[in-house]
Amino acid sequence: MRLVRYINESNPQEVSDDIEEIRSILIRDCGRYIKEVGGSMLYRGFGYSSPLEYDKLYKKRVRKDRIPRGTDDEAFVRVNEWLDKNGYARRDRSVIVTPSIAHASEFGYVGVILPIGRYKYSWVESRDFNYTGNKGWYSHTAEEAFIEGREDSMEAFERSIHKKDIMSAIRQKYEIWIECDSYYIVSERTYKGMGI
Repeated sequence: MRLVRYINESNPQEVSDDIEEIRSILIRDCGRYIKEVGGSMLYRGFGYSSPLEYDKLYKKRVRKDRIPRGTDDEAFVRVNEWLDKNGYARRDRSVIVTPSIAHASEFGYVGVILPIGRYKYSWVESRDFNYTGNKGWYSHTAEEAFIEGREDSMEAFERSIHKKDIMSAIRQKYEIWIECDSYYIVSERTYKGMGI
């Protein structure tokens, strides 16, 4: 579990342990999202001391005070300001998810994430914003663009970030930032068992 020592998140609130009630809640509160991802699951790893219990629904608020863990501090601030100004989900105010359960497990115990109500998302053409080996996209591109003012890096940044077509990001197993106020968490087994 690669970054468990950095994850400092409070435990989620248990909402229900009744599978039919869980299904109804998810359809009611996350219906638009469920339809948009077409049965795909997006995961997040949590640095908790034990895994999420099966057949339970949890709720968690999104942290709005994220700090960078692989990006220059100044670049992190400037990237998020640019994202906000241009209508993208801000990375520092989002729950960061992946369609890869293996990648999510590097961060701790894994849960399926479903944003509640209104949300927007952004994604970059990379498995991880801080990852340095995929399609030339990595955090130093942002540093070059936003701190050094390199035009070629800014163009690369703008070409590599998206706010539509979440299914492309899911198919490619790219990192996705979902900006919302709160989200539900369920185990993969529970979510699959509901047949939503």
